[in-house]
Formats: sequence, structure tokens, C-alpha cells
Amino acid sequence: MSRLRYARSGQAVWISHLDMMRLFQRAFARAGIRIRHSAGFNPHALISIALPMSVGTASECELLDFSVESGCDDLAALPARLNACLPEGMRVLEAYESEHKIRGLRYLRARIDLTFDEGVPEGARDKIAALFARDEIIVLKKKKKEGFVPENIRPMIVSMDVTQPDSTHISLETVVCALEPSLNPEYLLRAMENELPDLKPDATAICRLEVYDEDLNVFR
Repeated sequence: MSRLRYARSGQAVWISHLDMMRLFQRAFARAGIRIRHSAGFNPHALISIALPMSVGTASECELLDFSVESGCDDLAALPARLNACLPEGMRVLEAYESEHKIRGLRYLRARIDLTFDEGVPEGARDKIAALFARDEIIVLKKKKKEGFVPENIRPMIVSMDVTQPDSTHISLETVVCALEPSLNPEYLLRAMENELPDLKPDATAICRLEVYDEDLNVFR
């Protein structure tokens, strides 16, 4: 299968998943590339994005699978062709053939940046590190059928590194489960809101950094 790896930042983080699908379909068309479509009464473009993202999240490692009917004989040249048709904040990093199905993706690494305008509260880094070192961290996690139900997310956190790069910021770099089960890094912020309400930051930012297979090898 053909696969793209792309990044999104800036204003592009506010593009929803469905709009992102439409954005790439239009970019392929503008680049003169015809995407293969499914058969039947309601054909759809054979494009799929792994691990749909929450609006507002940046990323350096999004994966998109696609099937081309015509107009793309050189995958190495594809990033430049698509980047010329994409808006600011969207950037295709590479295009290649892959034998690895998306179901083999198991973990993702993300960075969560916390900003405290008046300075990081005393002891905040240690309190946050202690929270994620617990054996049990309960948050209300949304399920498709049950709605929001209490769940212990601690088993889905593979690693957590909490640092304070300067006087107004704390950074959390974590590896979490991405598929079967999955943990959106936003739930780490919810855990902090529940357990450490006195450490509420003035701003937060989440960025996906990398994705891995079950052996924690980079997934491509």
C-alpha cells in the first residue's frame, strides 16, 4: 500500500478529521493525481488516516494510506507536489510503499506543554511526576455505547518524563497505548484537572511526536 507521513502545526491543528480527509482529496486532485475509488452505488476515495486526531492537537507523525489510479509514477516526488497544494501548517514529509498494516501500530509518543503565566508553582513538577507514578489513575473515559465511564488509565501509560525547561513551563513527554486499547493524551490533562486542581495551567499544547509497533520500534 502507498502511505504518506505528514505533519500539521499552526492554524492547521484546528482542521477536523473529516475536513482533513477532504483536504487531502482536493490536494491530490490539484496535484494531478487520480485517487482510486471504491465500487458500488456510493463510491468513496480510498484514503484513510490512522489514529484520527482531536482538534487542536499538533503532530509530526501522521500516517495516511491511499491508492492511486493514475498520475503518480514517482512516490519520492509526491511530497513536493502535494505540499504545493496544501495550506500553511500542513506538510507532507515522505511518501513510500509499506507492507505494515495500521493494525500493527500500538503506541504513540506525545509531548504536552503546560504554560504558567505567573511562573510554575513550587513543587509542581514533583507533584505531576508523582501523579503519573501511581498504580491507579481514574478518569471518565468516553465509550461508544456506554458514554463516559470511570477507567484506570495507568496501564495505558508506558512511560512518562516530566521536566521543567524554564520558570513558566512544564513539559510532559509520554508514550501511551494507541490501539487496542487507546489513550488520547488529553486524558492525561483531565487526570491533572481531577487530582491536581491547584496546578491548573494557563495554556496547554499537545503534539504527537512518533508512533511505534508492539516492540516499540518506529512504525512506518
